[in-house]
Amino acid sequence: MQHGSAPAALVTWAAEAIPTTTPMQIVSVTLDLMRPVPVAPLTFETKVLREGRKIQLCAVRLLASDVVVVRATVLKVRADSLPLPPEIADAAIDVPAAGPGHADGAAIFAPLRS
Repeated sequence: MQHGSAPAALVTWAAEAIPTTTPMQIVSVTLDLMRPVPVAPLTFETKVLREGRKIQLCAVRLLASDVVVVRATVLKVRADSLPLPPEIADAAIDVPAAGPGHADGAAIFAPLRS
């Protein structure tokens, strides 16, 4: 039997291979180790649970001798950046200047009084 790192890597690899309509990246993997995973040939099944413009939710199952040993849910989100609207594309950020501090790294805030 093996620890969960190898099955997790296999699940992630299988999920990355699922085609998407836009470039997407994996942001979350939920792994359920149903049984001990043998150090032996495994098969996998993938299924798209939800397909959208911004996300894709996938299910991946790893099987050893037709018995489910790992079940996983994988969330992908769109990886491309969207253009900003023209009215905010070049808007300046107005941030107030920092207050006086101490050069020696001492605390800036006054101690609390009771």
